[in-house]
Amino acid sequence: MSVSYRWVIVAVGALMTCVALGAMFALAVFLEPMSTATGSSRAGISSAMTLNFIIMVSAHSAGAR
Repeated sequence: MSVSYRWVIVAVGALMTCVALGAMFALAVFLEPMSTATGSSRAGISSAMTLNFIIMVSAHSAGAR
């Protein structure tokens, strides 16, 4: 009997997406510790995350066409 793992793959992909988005949107929690640990300014870290969001939206928009 052949077992289909299609829905397992979909579920794992959804879980990975949730974890990745959760990590991205947790910037407010980790901004100060990241700034202290790396010596970077808060503005620099925030700028990098803003660029990340812009690229993510652009990639999503390009893929949705």
